[in-house]
Amino acid sequence: MVVLHAHLTLAPGARARFEALLAPLVPASRAEPGCLSYAAYRSLEAEDEVVFVEEWESWDVLQAHFGTPHFRAYDGAVGALLAAPKRVRVYEVASHRDL
Repeated sequence: MVVLHAHLTLAPGARARFEALLAPLVPASRAEPGCLSYAAYRSLEAEDEVVFVEEWESWDVLQAHFGTPHFRAYDGAVGALLAAPKRVRVYEVASHRDL
């Protein structure tokens, strides 16, 4: 399993447009084969900060997600709404013995 964390800082006044991008993205992503969980969270400490937390069965399944029409539409539009570059990290889930 792989876990993706994407941290975004929205530009001032961009929240409504960002939420409009999420409306089709989240349910379509959750319906993809191999998606175990997919959610976006707003920070309680900074209203303009959002983090995506995603769980996918494998790296290959995540790579396929990046090629879907709903993700490409989101990814092509979100950059204009950000105040800073997004920070994305992907982790492979391992047991404590593997670390």
